[in-house]
Amino acid sequence: MRLKLILLISLSIGILLSSNAIAQKKEKKSPPKKSSSSGTKPSPTASAYFIGGFSGVTYKGDLSNRHSDWTPEVSAGILKEGSGRVSFMLQFGAGNVIGEDRGYIFAETATPNKFFSTNYYKAWGELVINIWRISSIKLFSSAGLGVMKFTPENEKGEPLIDDLSTRPKEEIYGANMFFFPLSIGTIFYLPNGFAVNLSASYIFNGNDYIDNVGEWGATAGKDKLITVSFKILVPPGK
Repeated sequence: MRLKLILLISLSIGILLSSNAIAQKKEKKSPPKKSSSSGTKPSPTASAYFIGGFSGVTYKGDLSNRHSDWTPEVSAGILKEGSGRVSFMLQFGAGNVIGEDRGYIFAETATPNKFFSTNYYKAWGELVINIWRISSIKLFSSAGLGVMKFTPENEKGEPLIDDLSTRPKEEIYGANMFFFPLSIGTIFYLPNGFAVNLSASYIFNGNDYIDNVGEWGATAGKDKLITVSFKILVPPGK
């Protein structure tokens, strides 16, 4: 899975580099514009952007021992460009994750769910560190903090949080949790003022109940999520 993410990110950067080369060739055909700066790194076309886009989300936990099934997420927010290397993003999103393992073996007295479909809503902020910039392409990493409201359901669409037969009697959890995203990605600034953001994120979850399986689970650690995102950045006034 890690190899696939590395290849995807490398491919994304390659595509952006190719697009940037084409854009530069087109710019050479027009008369050169006067610039008040002698630097080779152009400033961002806007100090802030509206963000909107889609992500693919994959889960690993008690009902899936690898990141295999991908489900959609949509998000929107704002990016505030800093004057130095640090920027800030605030985003809101909604999505779904699924998992299933009909052959999962539990203790004889355990009766957990072997399938789940979890809808969620979340809000989070991220500090963005601008690692590297050349021409119109920027490489960044980010770390953040967010809160998520999630609802695991069974095959019939019934909430699993209310089905106490799927957990030990004393095991009760809330449907809200904190999470901590770590991301790496690229931003390509287009000549028309817009920008494209391609990124991959690893989500550290605050609890182990995305799949509704906790104490009866055999997988160590909390449930894990990975997202791969494509987002459009729109400057105000466009």
